[in-house]
Amino acid sequence: MNKTVLLNNRELSEVEVQSAREAIVAMGKELIERKLVAGSWGNVSVKIADGVYAVTPSGRGYANQEPKDIVIIDNACSTLDGELTPSSESKLHTAIYKACPAHDLIVHTKLGEDHGCLIVIGVVILHFRLNGQCDEI
Repeated sequence: MNKTVLLNNRELSEVEVQSAREAIVAMGKELIERKLVAGSWGNVSVKIADGVYAVTPSGRGYANQEPKDIVIIDNACSTLDGELTPSSESKLHTAIYKACPAHDLIVHTKLGEDHGCLIVIGVVILHFRLNGQCDEI
């Protein structure tokens, strides 16, 4: 029987929450393998349900992340579940989810001082350059 947890006044299956956490950990490891992130630069989130998101913790490198490290937050970036502090970019993530409700994954990497950052929203990839230019890839 699938157990449920009450998050943000909504019953969600434990499997959904755990799957989101595992997906973020796997994505973090892939970002390292592809050299798209160094250390704890960047952040990843997954929409579990409207107003409920799983997000990487602040200042925690991807190499040793475990599913229990991933923080569950709401639209106000309040922690619903998890012991670590959510990413300092959580407000960016929740704002994008509000503006783009059809998407359920955001990968925001910092590519280094010369390159700005890369944000993946669903299948839309935006490259923000330090000079303010933004390109859809």
